[in-house]
Amino acid sequence: MPALRAGAAAGLAALLLASDLVLLTLFLNPQVTLRGDARALLTSLLLPWTAIALPGLWLVVAVSSALPGWPRAARPPLEALPGVTTAALLALSAAAALFWLSLVSYRHSVPVEVLSPLAGSAVALTAAALVLLAVGIDAVLFPSRGRGVSAALVVLAASSAVVVPLALRPSPVARPTPVPFATETVTPARRVILVGIDGLSLGQIREGVARGGLPVFGQMMRRGAHGPLATLRPTEAPPIWTSIFTGRLPRDHGVKSFATYRLRGSSTVYEL
Repeated sequence: MPALRAGAAAGLAALLLASDLVLLTLFLNPQVTLRGDARALLTSLLLPWTAIALPGLWLVVAVSSALPGWPRAARPPLEALPGVTTAALLALSAAAALFWLSLVSYRHSVPVEVLSPLAGSAVALTAAALVLLAVGIDAVLFPSRGRGVSAALVVLAASSAVVVPLALRPSPVARPTPVPFATETVTPARRVILVGIDGLSLGQIREGVARGGLPVFGQMMRRGAHGPLATLRPTEAPPIWTSIFTGRLPRDHGVKSFATYRLRGSSTVYEL
């Protein structure tokens, strides 16, 4: 395969992956408007991620076309760009994995109305990747079959990977009102001291007590109650401890990560 066509196929796939990463950023930061931050998203995310993904995808396309034992079709789905199906499959697989990972990791941080569209986008990306996989398998197993339908499926799968998440994203959500911290007004019947240890599991404490190396902790465990503390994922200290002190999830108290950031050319605060 000529290097120029391999570069074009890899470039389209890299642009596809970068577009999905921009959309993922919009899902995780629902207060951001595409119209207001379009230039910042283009210069700070879309173009850099395209440039980062391009060499790796080009290498995959070039190597797959040069290896003698690599399965390939006599008539690729898109004959003008023979490697675009492989490159797009890798790009959509990576994008789908990132969407699913973000959904699981930040389900307690993003607003509730964003969860269903984010899950729908992850499903759409997974379905698009499976369509490309099926097209590739069909091209290898049945090399003499016509490619009219396969070419249409490749174009449809690649375009839907951007169009569907963009359509599913809800309207920009305003920042939630800060929740005032209020303590109980009643007088407690007895004094309770809560000791939380960051970075040390209950199993490690039990092992230290059993060896006799933590006598104070051993006395506290015998005289009081103890147990593992439930946590959130990802395990970042600011949102977790804020949730412990306020009794609210990160989407409600507003502390979602270690730090916030801004894209060059934008005044919008990004939290995830």
